[in-house]
Amino acid sequence: MTLVIYNIKQLFYGLCFFLLTTIVAISVSIKLDKSMNNELSNIIGLFISYFLDFFIQQKIFMKNIEIENKFVFLYILSSFIAIIISHFMFVTVKKHIQTYNRVFYDAKWNKYVNIIRLCISIFVYLFYHFPIYKWLLFKEIK
Repeated sequence: MTLVIYNIKQLFYGLCFFLLTTIVAISVSIKLDKSMNNELSNIIGLFISYFLDFFIQQKIFMKNIEIENKFVFLYILSSFIAIIISHFMFVTVKKHIQTYNRVFYDAKWNKYVNIIRLCISIFVYLFYHFPIYKWLLFKEIK
């Protein structure tokens, strides 16, 4: 039972701090949205989010931090895949709304784009990144 509580605690802390880094990244994306298109500012925001997340998630999952080449490679690879998944979902949602709900896109896209980014980030963290962190990258820590 303690292991279950420990895992839930890690999920909760991991998600809270991931949301913190995501909010910072979305803030950067908001600033960049004014001078470039949404897709490019989304990718830049995702890279910033996962860069900040690298340092924060280590504190949650690891007691003694020993960074080895294999760990760095796996972390970068998993983050890159998460960025691709997140960006693909963002572009797909945007294209879908542009195609099937043009009135909403024209009138409200800029108002809701950051909520969409946040929802996608939460989804990817819960169903991709947390399991990768827990059972691949940081698996030796209990």
